[in-house]
Amino acid sequence: MSRAKKIKHIVIHCQTGKGTQEAMEKFWYSPKPSGLGWKSPGYHRWINFDGAVSNLLDYEKQSNGVAGFNEECIHISYRGGVENLGTHQKPIWKGKDTRTQAQRGAILKEIFKALEWLMDNGNDLQDVMILGHYHFSDDKNKNGAIESW
Repeated sequence: MSRAKKIKHIVIHCQTGKGTQEAMEKFWYSPKPSGLGWKSPGYHRWINFDGAVSNLLDYEKQSNGVAGFNEECIHISYRGGVENLGTHQKPIWKGKDTRTQAQRGAILKEIFKALEWLMDNGNDLQDVMILGHYHFSDDKNKNGAIESW
């Protein structure tokens, strides 16, 4: 049976950094404590500032985007998503929507491609939702809202 029938979420991520694809992959695959020690990537697709899309993993395979939910997710991420409100010597990192117009267009195209793959592989899309990674988070500060940070 195709993994497509299990998919309930297309999850949009920001890399939360400006590092390169190579640096990101090194972090995923490097053993702990310097890395995560993963055997598969965090995303299926990764979108650079210029809108170029890297195919990191076939949709048929499970990635590591949201702990506890990966079996039912396709993960798409863009490079960026953070700004430094401090100085170079004392950075204060805060999440920010830093998507370029090229990234916005590429994200939409990748969502449509993922939906097409799902339909072609037996998912009727009735239960598929497009969410941000933060939608899977707990209400850490107990204010009744899930903030994007």
